[in-house]
Amino acid sequence: MSMSMIPRLQGVSSTLANVTFKANIVSVITRITGKNQVTVSAEIVGKAGLKQGTRLDWRTTDREGVLEVHVLPDQATFAAGLRGRGNSFRRRKDSAVDRLHREREQEEDPGSAP
Repeated sequence: MSMSMIPRLQGVSSTLANVTFKANIVSVITRITGKNQVTVSAEIVGKAGLKQGTRLDWRTTDREGVLEVHVLPDQATFAAGLRGRGNSFRRRKDSAVDRLHREREQEEDPGSAP
């Protein structure tokens, strides 16, 4: 193991991707490769519950030398979380298709009432 991969423990609580670590946080120093790639250590992957294909959102901050990394949900989990969210905006009892049929009928017969 190279010196840059030696984990350091810090006794603080932190939240990452809705997973709260109450125990010691693992901090690992890594390097950016020539292709701008970074390896996430197995210990961090395990603690954060990451798996192959997990997407990470890297953000810059106003603080010098500080980046934020957020774990993005996989697309299936994200889609499942959105399911039914639009129902609260739906106030009418009729469907959009029914409204479209009425609009077309009115266009064909402009003298009819709405």
